[in-house]
Formats: sequence, C-alpha cells, structure tokens
Amino acid sequence: RNDWYKVKVNGKTGYVATYYVDVVSSNPPPSDPSEFNPEPFSGWVGPSIGVALRNSPKHSDKSGLAEPYKKTLNFDGWMYGESVTDIWTGKSDALWYRYWRGGKAYWVPSAYIYGYPKSNPPIQPPGSNPTLNKPGYVNASSGLNFRTGPSASAGRIRALPNGTSLTILQQVTGGVYQPGNRRDWYKVKVGNDVGYVAAYYVKEGSNNGGGGNPGTPLVSRQGAQYFANRPQFYTSGNIFAQSMYGSSLVGRRGYTEGNCTWYAHGRLLEMGKRGSALRTMHGNANEWHYQMSGGTHAVSSPRVGDIAQWTSGGANHVAVVEQVHSNGTITISESHYRTNWDGGAKGTLHWVRTISASSPTRYLRVPNA
Repeated sequence: RNDWYKVKVNGKTGYVATYYVDVVSSNPPPSDPSEFNPEPFSGWVGPSIGVALRNSPKHSDKSGLAEPYKKTLNFDGWMYGESVTDIWTGKSDALWYRYWRGGKAYWVPSAYIYGYPKSNPPIQPPGSNPTLNKPGYVNASSGLNFRTGPSASAGRIRALPNGTSLTILQQVTGGVYQPGNRRDWYKVKVGNDVGYVAAYYVKEGSNNGGGGNPGTPLVSRQGAQYFANRPQFYTSGNIFAQSMYGSSLVGRRGYTEGNCTWYAHGRLLEMGKRGSALRTMHGNANEWHYQMSGGTHAVSSPRVGDIAQWTSGGANHVAVVEQVHSNGTITISESHYRTNWDGGAKGTLHWVRTISASSPTRYLRVPNA
C-alpha cells in the first residue's frame, strides 16, 4: 500500500499508514491560526514563581494552570500576541509559544521562557519598528560594541563602556548574536554618532543612581522596584535569590525583608565584578573569606567596590563599599534581614550609611569581569 495520513497528535504533525488508523469522526481538528508558525523547540520557565498557562496569546487570559520554575517545556510553534515585559531584558516582547498539556493547547509568553525558536523571529512583528527616541544605557559588565550595522560582523565604531547613556531610535532585526541566537538590535544615537547595538545588552530608561554603571556610587536608598528592574543582578541572575533569600521579590526567609549576601552578590555583579568569582562565595556572610577564588583576596584598606565583611565576635554580615573618604570613613550600601533600620517590615531591604573604615573585620576584593 502507498496510502498515508498526515496527522496531528498532541500538537505534533507527522505521517502514519492509513491501514492502521480507524476513522472515528469526520470532523476535522481545529485549524491553526493563520498567523501561527509551526516550529518545534523547547525552553525552561524563568520566573521563580512559575508561569501561568494562557488560553490565548493574551496576558490576562489565564487558564488556572501553571508550570513550575526551571521546568523545560516543549513547544510546537509560535505567533505574535500581546506584548509582555521580558523578565531578563526589560524589553517589550510580543512573541508567544504554544504548549500542549492534556491534549489541549495553551500559550506562554516568550518573555518568561529561557529558550528561543531556531528561526530567530524578532520579538515584535516585522514592520512594527517606529522611531522610538527613548533613553537607555549599556547594561553589560564588559561593555558593548557600537557598530555600523545590525550585525556582529558589521564594522565597529567603538566600544561603549558599561553604563553609557544612549538614545534608542529604533528596534530592528539583524544578524544572530548570543545568548540564545537572538536577532533583535537597536539603532541608537551616542553623542553625535548613530549606529547599532545588540538590544539584549541595553536597558531602557535613564541611568541615574547607579543603574548598572560601575562608576556611579549607589548612595541613596532604593525601593523594591530598583531591584525588580535589574533581574540579571538581583533576581533571575542572583544565586541567593534563586535560593529564595533576599527581598519579597523572591521570597521571605523567616518573613523578613532583605539579606546581606543576596544584596552584596547582586550589587557587585551590577558594579561589573567577575561573576564566576562571586558565585563561589555562596555561604553565610562569615564564610565568604574562606570561599574566595578566581583572584578574590582579602585586604585591609578599602576601595570602592570592595566587600566589607564583619566576622569578629560572632558577627555575620557583608556590605559593599560605595565611597572612600579622606577622613577615614567609608560609605557602604547593604541589606539586612535582622535590623529594622527603615521602620518598615522586619528587616531592611536597602540601606546606605557612613561608618569608620576600621569597623569591618576585613575587606574582600573581587576582580573585574
């Protein structure tokens, strides 16, 4: 025999020999939306609280079902829908992925999934790239190449240091770059020069108060939104946050706000310190000087970007040196689960104070990335 059926089983399309199939209904399966792009791929759930399954590519159309954090999901295609803010980049992402569960199709936003279709579609529909004229800044610890075209092979105008302010003129689709074989680029203006940068490494908004710029001290207290806007440092990219330590953004250990190790880890990432060296200091604050690696070493005299550590007399705390003053004092930023400095909930999410440089037991100096 040479007769075959083209069939769909749990969202996957293929072929079977007709001789072995009994037709029990003549009603055809519902057709795919005309905008649907069939393409198998997978990705894992990014939010620590999991991801809700939607009945349609619309954020509010929740089904009541969800999949947990870090679970790998298999998708059979994608289409554009309602834009959702990407939890890693902060960008507006209109891609939605179709996921089958229990024989029914559901939708999850690309903005919550670490994984991307191999066809590398732009995160906004083609043709939806009007002039933006929005402020932004470089959010890459090692800096970012400013190029003549939207491609990693285009000529380099110059390297932009981390924290460089720029104007986002337009989002365009260009050549593939990492992570995740992305194709989203920004046409930007830096000073009087116009060029292109990889959109993944740009944060929208004004860069003030230390927003990712290692050269700017963070000497004013910040609320929860500051940390929510920087997930690569304080939530999804923070090893302590992933263990549910930190602010109520990631869970409250002991029903308190704040955690000194969570904050110091994230702040040093934000200041451009070496992530591999920071990740080995994963214990309690009074253990960090035993867990140093990758060039991290203890010093007695502080510099900006050092970790201030207290271990004497049973102390167990770390903070970050933001400023060093000529009168023998330093300004530190910190988070504390126990001390209620700010008068709010038990513990303090973020605090800034000036202390004697001789107060910490020692300082730990982490290399730059």
